[in-house]
Amino acid sequence: MSSIAIPGAVFSSLVFHLKNAPSDSEGFLYGGMRTHHVENITDTQSSGTREEKKLYVESFVCFPERFKFYDHYGRPHTERIKALLGDDMKRVIGWFSCRRNSTNRPSMREKVVHRRLTSCLTGVPCEDFLFGLVTEMVVEGSMVHSTDYSFHNWIGTSLQPVKVGIVNLQVTATVPYQLFPLTPTPSSLPHYSSTLQQHRTNFVNSEGHMQQPMLSEQLYKAILGRLKVSYATISRRRMSF
Repeated sequence: MSSIAIPGAVFSSLVFHLKNAPSDSEGFLYGGMRTHHVENITDTQSSGTREEKKLYVESFVCFPERFKFYDHYGRPHTERIKALLGDDMKRVIGWFSCRRNSTNRPSMREKVVHRRLTSCLTGVPCEDFLFGLVTEMVVEGSMVHSTDYSFHNWIGTSLQPVKVGIVNLQVTATVPYQLFPLTPTPSSLPHYSSTLQQHRTNFVNSEGHMQQPMLSEQLYKAILGRLKVSYATISRRRMSF
């Protein structure tokens, strides 16, 4: 079985979709298998390399409802899957399910769906085909939201949890931030500059300031102002009594 890695940005986006979907959701995981040659130093060998395969989850497609690509008996709709994924079907390395108020264990239906999907999706070997499960629990009577996740492979006769590495920035004390350059970045890709210029107004205003931090600050000031007004009103009512 290969090791598995998923970027933190992709994983956080997956959780974001769960929290904003109107109901339980499902989808497919995109990625690919890569081979690395790593150093293998032992007590009897001072140098050497070994081949290591790693399965990378690069992106995903999410459907905000269940039973989008299989029926209630767990049988995949092959033609519907082809229509939904198109040319990306060959990039599929697994699928996922997002559930609310549920335990983080694969259900019997999910086990059946996973086993049958491996026969119609051949992006990776059957033993490496992934199943991701994200669940959210809300503690009754409080504002605590608990989110759990797990990834599974079919090992032997059932789905078994596997260790997945979340690829992040690492320790910032030893790994410097990689800032974007202030000057335009040259690129040989066609339409690179025109595409950046087209979407620039979505992120930067006419004065060159990032819009999202400014909007967040405006929201903070508006909330703070409303709270001050409410506090002053309550204080005046208490004083009148």
